[in-house]
Amino acid sequence: MDQLTSPKSLRKCILFEFFRGKSVFETYNSFCEVMGYDAITLKEFEIWYYRFSRGEFDLDYDIRSEPKTRDFCQLPTCVIEKVLGKLCYKEQLTVRKVCRDLKSVVDSMRSSLKSMEMTWHSDYIECRFDNQLVVFSRKKYIRYDVDNVIRVFDKDYGKLALQDWKFPMRNRKLRLDFLKIECKEPNNRMKKEKKVKKLIEIFMELSEALESIGSRIHVQKLQIDTFRPDFNDVEYILQHFQPGYLKSIVMPGFDLKREELNVERPTSPAPGVEPSEAYKRAKSNYRRACFLKDDIYEITELEQWKKAEELHLKYNWDYFYDEDLIHFKRFHFTDCDLDRERLIHLREVSSCFRQSINNFLPDLL
Repeated sequence: MDQLTSPKSLRKCILFEFFRGKSVFETYNSFCEVMGYDAITLKEFEIWYYRFSRGEFDLDYDIRSEPKTRDFCQLPTCVIEKVLGKLCYKEQLTVRKVCRDLKSVVDSMRSSLKSMEMTWHSDYIECRFDNQLVVFSRKKYIRYDVDNVIRVFDKDYGKLALQDWKFPMRNRKLRLDFLKIECKEPNNRMKKEKKVKKLIEIFMELSEALESIGSRIHVQKLQIDTFRPDFNDVEYILQHFQPGYLKSIVMPGFDLKREELNVERPTSPAPGVEPSEAYKRAKSNYRRACFLKDDIYEITELEQWKKAEELHLKYNWDYFYDEDLIHFKRFHFTDCDLDRERLIHLREVSSCFRQSINNFLPDLL
């Protein structure tokens, strides 16, 4: 047995494996499956492999005369970070899995990731990291025509998607240009009550994920889109982002009119008089208006809202008061009815708002 594991015998085995024409890593694995991983280090194995590849077959060669080389992990951290900084996000994730040292470096360095999107569908979730699309689902029937897609199948696909989505956000050096959180309406076969329940579950999971990150996220532009928008969800999401760094907010489309908020409190019926159906409806509308105004107030009091410079609004915008909007420098309206008188008023009360409003007024004259 000692003869089989002698240095020269091992070199003969390496030479035999070399002539099989496989790569150095495949050759090393094949060698170790027979001789054991303690027989020779990968570094020493590589020296002999590459000597043989150069046609140097002297088995008595003293490898101690070889120039000393350093492993990649032995390089200064600043050098490793510069090299890894040239890689795309997907490649950085691959390097992260090589060893604990590289994992530590990747996790501590500034991420190259600039854009992230997460979209919930009825039975699958799409996550996009820059140009890399990852689709999480329980079943395999969902097909994509694009080539650059990674598929993940698991019964707990939602949990896996959130884990992968959270991972880059744990990096305190992450600086995103764009983040999108979207929830598509489930298929028509699902009842309305079940759709609402599904949406609540999604935002509960999202809230827990954001809470677990442990620090505010640096994002320049945040887009929130859902088939049934809720001010509470928007408020909770916004507070997890760094005020001042967040410059642009894309609100989901609230189809809400000002008259739905300006509801007067109905007069209570006289003592002993049975409340009418009209009174009950009026009271319900009044309570709803109070709750909505409170929810909107919570959003507009956030530092993230007050320090943002650009606002995107869809369907409607008159549920916001003028004083909640005048600090914004730029506006984007989609499918909104623009009130000329209100725009003029906003132009008069806000200097930073003036140029943005001037861009809209000519079309309304």
